[in-house]
Parts: sequence; structure tokens; C-alpha cells
Amino acid sequence: KSSSKSVGFLLWLKNFQSKMEGYIPLSLLEMVSLTCIFEVDEENIKEFESELVDCLTKMECDVNKIKDYKPWENEALECFIKLLGCCEQCPFCAEQCDLLFPDHESDGVDHSVQMHRPQCLASYRWIKSQKIVLDICSSSVASNCKFGNKDTKWEYHPYKEYKEIYSKWKITPDLSIFPSSYWMWFVCKYSSEVAKQYNAKETDIPEDWKTITKEQVLSDIKKIDTCV
Repeated sequence: KSSSKSVGFLLWLKNFQSKMEGYIPLSLLEMVSLTCIFEVDEENIKEFESELVDCLTKMECDVNKIKDYKPWENEALECFIKLLGCCEQCPFCAEQCDLLFPDHESDGVDHSVQMHRPQCLASYRWIKSQKIVLDICSSSVASNCKFGNKDTKWEYHPYKEYKEIYSKWKITPDLSIFPSSYWMWFVCKYSSEVAKQYNAKETDIPEDWKTITKEQVLSDIKKIDTCV
């Protein structure tokens, strides 16, 4: 494949991600990784465009049907919004809250995430080395490490006491949990791009992460789809 075609495809992805930013919550890095997993490139981009347009058109038709559904219009729209789930993101890894109902806070239920992502995907890096952070939130809140961000006014705060800053979040301490195979594969493949994106340095990737293949990731994704 020629470099000009590859550059053209990346420009197409960047333009697409920019225009769809308010509708599809994926970064450019995530878009690139997904197209790699599902083997979308400059050779079959037209097929990808066609399938995407068909999918979005169907979604638009479904939304319009809900809007036109009377006399229970308000109830139907409210139900549809609830199906979208809570859109709050974890303050450490930017993973979206798993809970289905956006107003769960009013019922006294904190935000939570079943599977957190490596924190480098939310721009976190180690202060001394400036290397990207591979830890996930479950292990961080079980450690003696500290974090600092705009919410702490850049002062260091113990992860174990995260509730003092993020009282509406529940992150269960657990050192035995690892990121999903997808995120381990993603970080291995795009660690340099992630580091560059956040003006950080690459870090040492665990050897077992390097053994994860695209086929394994696809198999795990299919298992999740089957369970759902």
C-alpha cells in the first residue's frame, strides 16, 4: 500500500472523528485501533462508509419513530434517553459509567465502572519519569500512590481517599483485576501515539500484554456480544 493512500485514509478518519465527536464518543486513537481490528482501510473504505450510513439512517428512523409516538411521546423519549445510560466518565481513566439510568445519583447510587481502562488514556503520567500510566483505577485506589489534577488544584491526593474529591464515584479496590484484552492490545500497539498525544513518554509494557493478538481481542468482543 502506498504511503499517500495511508495518509489519505488517516486524514479521512480524522475528519470523520471530528464531525462525529458529538455523536460517537471515540478518540482518534480509538478510531484507528478499531479500524485496525476490523480491517477497515483505504481499500474497503467505501464499503465501510455505506454500512455506516445505513446504520446511522436506521438509528435516525428509530429516533423519529419514538418522537412521533403519541400520546405517550414524553414517556417514550424519557425511556429512550434512559437506554443511553449514564454519560459520566471515570475521573481517572475516562471510562463511561456502567449504570443504565442517568438519574441514578438522585437515588443515592454512585457512578461505577465494571472494567476500568489504563489511566494513560485519560492523560495520566508518572511525575518523575513522565511515562504514561498503565495502572487501572481498581489497583490505584488499593495502592499508596497519589494523584493530582485540576480537581485537586494540582496538589497530590492519596488514591485511597479519592472519595474526598469524587464523592459521587465508587471504585472498588482490587489488585487482582487487569484491563480488558482490547485495552492491553491497544496500549501495546499505540503506546507511542498515546504518549505523543499527551506530551508524555512511553513506558515498559508488560510481557504478557505483548502476547495478546487481534484474533484474541475479536474473540473476547464476540463473547461480550453473546452475553449481552
